[in-house]
Amino acid sequence: MTKIDYQKIDVEQFLQELGMRNVKPDGNEIFFSCPFSGHTHGDLNPSASMQKLTTKVHCFGCGFNGNALTFLAEYENCSPVKAARYIREWLGDDFREPEGSFLTEIEEQYFSKKKNKIIVRNQPINLKELEKRKVNWKKRFIEEDYLLSRNFSPKTLSDWNIGWDEISRRYTIPYFDGPDLIGFKGRALPDEIGPEQPRYKVIGGPEYGFDSFDVSLFLFGIDHIDDWKNPFLPNHVIICEGELNVLALWQMGIGPAVGISGKHLSDAQVYLIRKTGKRPVIFFDELSDAAKAAEKLIRYTPTSVVPEHEIDAAEYMRIGLGSAVKRLIDGRISAILYEPLKQP
Repeated sequence: MTKIDYQKIDVEQFLQELGMRNVKPDGNEIFFSCPFSGHTHGDLNPSASMQKLTTKVHCFGCGFNGNALTFLAEYENCSPVKAARYIREWLGDDFREPEGSFLTEIEEQYFSKKKNKIIVRNQPINLKELEKRKVNWKKRFIEEDYLLSRNFSPKTLSDWNIGWDEISRRYTIPYFDGPDLIGFKGRALPDEIGPEQPRYKVIGGPEYGFDSFDVSLFLFGIDHIDDWKNPFLPNHVIICEGELNVLALWQMGIGPAVGISGKHLSDAQVYLIRKTGKRPVIFFDELSDAAKAAEKLIRYTPTSVVPEHEIDAAEYMRIGLGSAVKRLIDGRISAILYEPLKQP
């Protein structure tokens, strides 16, 4: 079995994609709120850290010690073997377990149990938090506003309640679970992105009066699916990376579309996609990431993967090539790449 090269792991990105709260870099360590039991108030003030290069983990609150592998295995309640497989694939290593192997059998049993797991969601946030961050998009609140310069219309930004947060100096992108506001993703301005300021982060903590949320449990835009009236994709749902790509597809009249945060489709998100009753069309930046997502979905429904393309949906919109996106997706729907397998 190939060993994991822990030095290749971008610790901050790794923790964010796992949905850790309050991820904050500090020198050679990345601090975050520990997700494990043993914290009376949910570890609001981050007491866990993961070191860069070694991924050594220590929580000063509950006493957990380990590294990225043991942390992931504990967090996902899975075997170290499965956790190692996830990390190697996440790093892009050419590791694939042969079909029909012992690991495949174990993984199917694990998946079968986990798909019925009750997901504990955050308490809803007061809708007044939307009003606090509301922007009149017909008036540019920042000179040469970034989102408007990328051809997002004031109507799209208003319809989706895109706002502005003064504390983090970020655009705010609200997530909903049905009618309930669950939390906000923050998107930094281009000139404020750097080692200490990642492009995206989940907003929340004591200074806000509400907690951050686990992005892996939700699909951005799923609450808008029933609003879709355009007949272009009556029986399908497009799955893409990132919230701005979702907004771009809807603005171009291509949809319905939902988004994940990062590149990896979680079991909870698979469950949510299945609940829509629609056939997924995966429109990721990298074909290899799309194929991994398709491998999770083909157990339940025919799944299409959009072929390789040079730019994402938001960039297609910025340069006015919505028709090119339609051709990419329409051609893929008529030629399903993956057919459903027998359920475990």
